[in-house]
Amino acid sequence: MKQCLKCNRPFEDNSAFCPYDGQRLIFVQNKDDMIGRLIDNKYQIDKLIAKGGAGAVYRCTHVQLNVPVALKIMHSNSTSDVSTIERFRREAYAAMQIRHPNAIAVMDFGVTLDNLVYVVMEYLSGVTLRQRLKEQKFFSIKDAYEIIQQIAPATAIAHKRKIVHRDLKPENIFLHLDSEQEVVKVLDFGIAKFKEAIHNEVEGNITRKGFVVGTPHYMSPEQCY
Repeated sequence: MKQCLKCNRPFEDNSAFCPYDGQRLIFVQNKDDMIGRLIDNKYQIDKLIAKGGAGAVYRCTHVQLNVPVALKIMHSNSTSDVSTIERFRREAYAAMQIRHPNAIAVMDFGVTLDNLVYVVMEYLSGVTLRQRLKEQKFFSIKDAYEIIQQIAPATAIAHKRKIVHRDLKPENIFLHLDSEQEVVKVLDFGIAKFKEAIHNEVEGNITRKGFVVGTPHYMSPEQCY
């Protein structure tokens, strides 16, 4: 694994520079005690992919099927927070309801006996739209059009299922390389809003009236007001 000494973000071994601040990446010894662990007798953790505020994402191998998957594990200091656990669960629920080629595929959600909360997703290879923007700065009209034309169907299906993402931004759009073809994937439905009545009680605990969710630079005018 490589790491940026300025922002401390981890990266794949084949990366040379940090896309966020341009610093040269260095190899670091992996001290993550999750590496090598077997989760629920199914998912063997191979390496760390990324860390965020809510949890860490690992590349794993499904031991029965021998296929790579991505495993998102909630930080242990958040497992006592009911709202944070519910965000993890709703991310899995929303993605499984949408089931679209341009939305991240989620296969499993669970809590281990030692209280690890996890979501299992398809393993993606490529970069986020934010990373591509850092590298490229500007897109041609054709390239921008092709990206938008893949984001729109995924969000349209979500809206048809009465799910509103609420945090669409470059960090949550992934450019996945699939057999030399780039496929756009919408990620992270953790703060999605469900319009079905069965979620009203949970929704009240997650997003109270007057409580702002999302990323300010990418909010709709209505949300900002």
